[in-house]
Amino acid sequence: MIRYVGAAATLKLFSMSPETKWAYRQFGNIFGQRIRLKHGLEKWRLPAAKKALDIIERHHVVRDGDRLLEIGTGWVHWEATVIRLFYDVEITLFDTWDNRQLEAYKRYFRQFGEAMDKELALEAVRSNRAHRLLEIIARANSFEEIYTAFGFRYVLDSNGTLKQFEDEAFSVIFSICVFEHLHKAILPEFIRNIHRLLKQEDIRFMGLI
Repeated sequence: MIRYVGAAATLKLFSMSPETKWAYRQFGNIFGQRIRLKHGLEKWRLPAAKKALDIIERHHVVRDGDRLLEIGTGWVHWEATVIRLFYDVEITLFDTWDNRQLEAYKRYFRQFGEAMDKELALEAVRSNRAHRLLEIIARANSFEEIYTAFGFRYVLDSNGTLKQFEDEAFSVIFSICVFEHLHKAILPEFIRNIHRLLKQEDIRFMGLI
């Protein structure tokens, strides 16, 4: 317990100024990837993928041809990639800083591919399609190769604003475990921007937050 509190206090100090925050993030990314490579896919990710897909199918949230926005895409683009494996969509991956981890991403989706058919009870057509896309991830040497093949667009904005996107640019906006990190002072404008970005005749906000 004492060791945990000490580590947390140290990380808090490193995150207080722009200079130390940069170092904090860089070290966090390096060691975070080492941990993910060592331990592999967390137990919660497969049930989370199943839950997301169940919600999408039950409520017809995502349709082929849609344009989606993920807010806070994180280290391994988990939710966006899971959706893309089963739907022919374009996804904009939005974040405030670059914490991508290619090797962790590739390992996670290799393990996902190994467990996917059993855990998700897929039909043959959907399974074959997903495995073909997973092969692209396995062979990729960069995120850019994956983005080109998957129709992903990676966007960074250190201010966390959504102002750069055009009105009604997306059919679906989704975010997982991100909104708790937003300062309450920016929430009203943030929510207004989400509403502005959604196609008004067909609003589908996937609220997995």
